[in-house]
Amino acid sequence: MSVKVRLTGDLRRFADAEVVEIDVVELEGAVPTVGAVFAQIAKRYPRLGDQLFDEKGRLHYAVTVVKDGRRLSWPQERDEAIEDGGELLLTRFHSGG
Repeated sequence: MSVKVRLTGDLRRFADAEVVEIDVVELEGAVPTVGAVFAQIAKRYPRLGDQLFDEKGRLHYAVTVVKDGRRLSWPQERDEAIEDGGELLLTRFHSGG
């Protein structure tokens, strides 16, 4: 199963790509989830994973996850199913002046 993950802004440089294809292992009887996609991202692109998660393994407060045009709440919706060919958008905001 494959999922497209679109990266915006500076997140692209940590994967050297604008879009990455993530293969998610399907376990018999289990539905692939957004959380499983993130686990594969962190494994395949450790530098990107370091930008997405804080030192306690929580999604960084500035990262926004969008699935099918809808912002997901993390961690509440990390177990949301994602289908083969699904797409996620990852972005983060910056503050300062």
